[in-house]
Amino acid sequence: MKRVHVHLAEADLAILDKQAKSAGISRAEFLRSRVLSSSNGRTYSTEQYHQLVAKAQRLSNLPRAQVEQLVNFLFVQFMGPHGEESSPCV
Repeated sequence: MKRVHVHLAEADLAILDKQAKSAGISRAEFLRSRVLSSSNGRTYSTEQYHQLVAKAQRLSNLPRAQVEQLVNFLFVQFMGPHGEESSPCV
């Protein structure tokens, strides 16, 4: 397995450790599970992502870069942690 380095703020690391402990798994396993799947158990392939962006671009008539930014933002918001520990939508 390859090693990946991530830099986190102390507060974010504390939340991560709390969630991993609550799930009864190591921090590394918790990170792998979050990176490879969403909170609802679905995973999305690169092809599905590009199809979603293309469809949103057709519907919105916005430049692709703007659509990608919006889609990425929504993925992070919908697939990220929920509850009071998560970042609020602003």
